[in-house]
Amino acid sequence: MIDQRIEALRKLMREKKINAYYIPTSDFHNSEYVGDHFKARAYMSGFYGSAGYLLITEEEACLWTDARYFIIAANALKGTQIQLMKMNEENVPTLDEYIAAHLKENDTLGFDGRVVSAAQMKHFKSVFHLNYKTDEDLVDLVWTDRPPFSDKKAFFMDESLSGKSTEEKLKDIREKMREHQADVHVLSTLDDLAWLFNMRGDDVHSSPVVLSYGVIFMDHVDLFIDERKCDEGMMENFRKCNVTLHPYNDVYEFLKKQDASLSYLVNESIINSYLLECIPGKVVSAANPSSMMKAIKNPVEIENTRKAHLMDGVAVTKFMIWIKDEIKKREISEIEAADKLQSFREEWKDLIELSFDTIAGYSPNGASMHYTASKDNYAMCKAKDFLLVDSGGTYKQGTTDITRTFMLGETCERFKENYTMVLRSHIDLAKAKFLYGCSGPALDGICRAPFWEKGWIISMEQDMEWDMC
Repeated sequence: MIDQRIEALRKLMREKKINAYYIPTSDFHNSEYVGDHFKARAYMSGFYGSAGYLLITEEEACLWTDARYFIIAANALKGTQIQLMKMNEENVPTLDEYIAAHLKENDTLGFDGRVVSAAQMKHFKSVFHLNYKTDEDLVDLVWTDRPPFSDKKAFFMDESLSGKSTEEKLKDIREKMREHQADVHVLSTLDDLAWLFNMRGDDVHSSPVVLSYGVIFMDHVDLFIDERKCDEGMMENFRKCNVTLHPYNDVYEFLKKQDASLSYLVNESIINSYLLECIPGKVVSAANPSSMMKAIKNPVEIENTRKAHLMDGVAVTKFMIWIKDEIKKREISEIEAADKLQSFREEWKDLIELSFDTIAGYSPNGASMHYTASKDNYAMCKAKDFLLVDSGGTYKQGTTDITRTFMLGETCERFKENYTMVLRSHIDLAKAKFLYGCSGPALDGICRAPFWEKGWIISMEQDMEWDMC
């Protein structure tokens, strides 16, 4: 099936004289997680991890992903012609290196410009002397039963939850626009838009956002959104803030018709390349002002975050009591454990949804990164060894993410030693003092030091081959 899809895409590539077609993991907003309509890379490869990109040429098809997904991707690609490119591994070419080796000058690289950032497009053009065809979504022509855009309802978050009105937020953003000498701000990131307009939706699984674009002028806003999703609270907020609504996909033609003498503030690292091409005037590239504003929580948000964690903590505590008691009576599947934890969260009326699909991994499965149990593949928990549960909830008050390891009974010395080493790593990192500006990778050695002391320097593949208890 996957190979048939690839061959169908290659046929279109030949018709349109495209030598390589690039399919990233993205939507029109450069979101980390995407709705079903945008899962083009997953559809074409069979790999449904949240990170990676696919490149298809006439001769080969290659999928790049990071170490979190090596095992999952290898299983997903088994039996297909797609080669797994393990990012950052020795002798594995990067996407740039692969393109340089397989495309000649003036060959054509194709992709849907709406799912590739302006920064990525700029990078391609600076590195390669290629032709680019970015005005067609070829996957859409192959994917005949593609899911439509989400039509799920959205709702308004009042100030008892947001702590600040949209009017106040727009005032702050316009002040930043003046500092950048910008007349217009084009905002496309879904989390920023949800924060700015105090709205929440269900257009992306486990992300309470609404598909939309905002074009912010000094005296009004044009918002591109499916009006049918909006509740009365949202509509009243839009009227109060002088927001005019337009159909979601009309943003491109709207921008093309704007005044070329104006200055437009955008974040080129996020805005999609086709949207940028539609802007007629001077472009000022900078971080979205809302990104830093929403990172600094106001007192209401801080208090609500505490409430969210209290609610979630109660749910996890109830689960802990349940699993410790129930496992003495019978075996429990990983799926049942995840469902039971969800049921405890659902006892709170303010729960919107899970913040991500629960990872419940028993014994060896707990060591598999991004492990997902399914009805066809799951383990039964017994009254021994560990159960790892990584889970969270999105409440009206805030979002949680909590990982806990439950000891279900006796275990072997090997497990105890491994657990203790990980605990030491966490303690060492928590105690570390580092200078302002220090990056995450610079702290990596602190976490690994306890393992290095014992000479535990092995690859992921070797680790998975260790004898289990």
